[in-house]
Amino acid sequence: EYVGPTIGNEGVTFIAVNQFDVWDLNAYEGFNMTQLKFYPTHQGTGAEAIFTLVIYENDQLVYSQPITNSTMNNWNIITLDTPYEIDATKILRFGLQIEHSADDAPILIDYGPGVAGKGDIYSEDGGLSWNTLESQGFYGSWAISGVVINPIAQSKVNLEGDIVGYGIYRDG
Repeated sequence: EYVGPTIGNEGVTFIAVNQFDVWDLNAYEGFNMTQLKFYPTHQGTGAEAIFTLVIYENDQLVYSQPITNSTMNNWNIITLDTPYEIDATKILRFGLQIEHSADDAPILIDYGPGVAGKGDIYSEDGGLSWNTLESQGFYGSWAISGVVINPIAQSKVNLEGDIVGYGIYRDG
């Protein structure tokens, strides 16, 4: 079980994303994001939060997928209905839109230290403007990660660059 502080927004829908700038993405040009991993929680007396997977290029929402079944207090891996191809010429933000009750804190952050402007980005206005958790006194990163695949080598990589699997082929 993952342990860390939980974050809510007093019932106001918010978007929690990781952000990668163009210089962060050079090595991932043309890779396909195929999965999103996140750690939802439920702590209030109201209904469980509603999560939607979102991807932004620059400030434009380019992908949205409702998450219909999530397991609280556990890592969830969501496969994108359509793989998203990374365009390394644009800022990439990926994560979750979260609708929740006022007494719930539906998503975890790690204990940090976070990297301000990377793993701690959020919006309270539907993605029109972005802020950091650090600016609010929280020093961690969202418990959210993306899985990308190199379509040429068929290797699976997380956006921090660690190889987590290979496609092995035999010639002949």
